[in-house]
Amino acid sequence: MGNMTDAERLRFESKFVTTPTGCHLWQPSLDRDGYGIFFLRGAGRKAHRVAWFDAFGEIPKGYVINHVCRKRNCVNPQHLQILTPYENTHRDSNSLPYINSQKTVCPEGHPYDATESAGGGRTIRICSSCRRKKQAAARKRRHARARAELSV
Repeated sequence: MGNMTDAERLRFESKFVTTPTGCHLWQPSLDRDGYGIFFLRGAGRKAHRVAWFDAFGEIPKGYVINHVCRKRNCVNPQHLQILTPYENTHRDSNSLPYINSQKTVCPEGHPYDATESAGGGRTIRICSSCRRKKQAAARKRRHARARAELSV
């Protein structure tokens, strides 16, 4: 630890309790997502980011701090790791992208066997069997609508 003054560090350390698992759980104010808030140098900052800053220095632009212990109010630097947002999202077992990345079959039980562009540079996995069924049903609806519009 070394990027905060002794007074700042003393104030910071007075705001968490240590659990038997080694977590340093933030006690005072939490934001709506459950992260600790610490006022440092005139601004409210996320407490886990302050803990990382004090222990390891600046957080590079484009990176986030991940809680290895899965507790958002933990500020133990040993329970934190620096990741890209993509890595963080796919490592979090509670996030929808992670949950979906673990699926190998569609809801109908067919394997995800193809990919397609989803816009914005994203690629998604698809089930070609279900895609063909959906396209055939759409053609049938269009054909039925076109036939209904004929008034001959």
